[in-house]
Amino acid sequence: MLKKGRKRIKVGDVYAIPLPNGMFAFAKMHLEDVLGYYKQRCKTIEDFDENGEYEFFVCTHDNAIKDGSWPFIRNIPFSSEEESYPPDQCVVDALTGELSLYHRGEIIDAPYEVCKDLEVCAVWDINHVEDRLMGNDVWHRDMKKCDFIDDENQTSNTEE
Repeated sequence: MLKKGRKRIKVGDVYAIPLPNGMFAFAKMHLEDVLGYYKQRCKTIEDFDENGEYEFFVCTHDNAIKDGSWPFIRNIPFSSEEESYPPDQCVVDALTGELSLYHRGEIIDAPYEVCKDLEVCAVWDINHVEDRLMGNDVWHRDMKKCDFIDDENQTSNTEE
């Protein structure tokens, strides 16, 4: 049963995301306030398969959750603490372009090879997430396409 306007967000909470095409996407709260967005799109909320695969993981402003725009479906506990952590992400220093690995609350220096296939750490606006779920991926920052990466050397071109 859907509960509109649920305010307290907990690890394992699953939310339905109404999309402009009339379909629903779904997201599950992980540790560190990261939502895992499922690959599946459904015509009804009842068609949601909790065993589906994730498409991507990002921190997202919680206004759509708190105001009920993304309705709470239910809490699906993780089978272990390990499973409740989101995948590692890449942190890009806005001034220097230096790369780091974000792993369970810690930021660790990391080379391009470690970061190249990771999601860039950021907090996404709701409309940007919805665009991405609809296939309009203009907001997604792909490490392989970043303008601060020297393609030949696969290093930050801000390094001297």
